[in-house]
Amino acid sequence: MTFNVSTDDGEIIEEVIHGQWLDLDRLLIQFLESSSVRPRVMRVVSKGGSGDTKDHIGCLLPGLTKKGVIDLARF
Repeated sequence: MTFNVSTDDGEIIEEVIHGQWLDLDRLLIQFLESSSVRPRVMRVVSKGGSGDTKDHIGCLLPGLTKKGVIDLARF
């Protein structure tokens, strides 16, 4: 897959990256439906890091999050 993206416009790049995360979400759902594997999402948390991991994962992988099939692990 090739994208013609202007590096001067960060908003376009964000849209492309978000679209790729949504593509991954759909692919993982298809994989999940054809097997009994549960995805485990690991998030590296920096010192003093804050924020709700579920909120971040929910934005990146909304389909899997809605199905409630993601195991969250902190590293």
